[in-house]
Amino acid sequence: MLPRDQITKIRYFTARVTGLPHDASAATRQDTYLRALETLPLVEIHYGHIVTRTRRLPLANPTPGSPRMVEVLVTEEKRTDVNLASYLLLDAFTGACDTAVVVSNDSDLAEAIDIVTNVAGIKVGGGESPPCPIPLTTYVGNVLQAVAPRDSSPLPTPLGAPRQCGKSHPKTNYVVVPR
Repeated sequence: MLPRDQITKIRYFTARVTGLPHDASAATRQDTYLRALETLPLVEIHYGHIVTRTRRLPLANPTPGSPRMVEVLVTEEKRTDVNLASYLLLDAFTGACDTAVVVSNDSDLAEAIDIVTNVAGIKVGGGESPPCPIPLTTYVGNVLQAVAPRDSSPLPTPLGAPRQCGKSHPKTNYVVVPR
């Protein structure tokens, strides 16, 4: 983005968390953050949902004589990436913007960004939220510029904790810049 660009909308994509066994206050912190975002006139929040399932998985290094498989809780955020891709395509093809900035850890968005860039002609910039080892910009060839690292970024971590890479915590958002 350039200094002359005007931000007309910020779409924030997330899912509401519930009390987690290892972090009972996560839902309270997230709720506080989301309520603060709701006070900002340019911000529109789009919700996916959280799914927690029990899965039986193999241990990486089982000790001899112990079970090789264990039951674990797997928590996934669902529909966040699909919602972001859908709104990105909608905004691009309805002429709502000429530039979009996507901040995400989810490389699944690369195809939607490629379509928006190469078919709709929208400039797309963005990057990952550190500490991810592979930036989203690695998968997207036509981006403006990677987003600044976390320590200099104005975007806070929604739950007040370091982000983890991968599909389980995409915490995605994008900024729409008008034509």
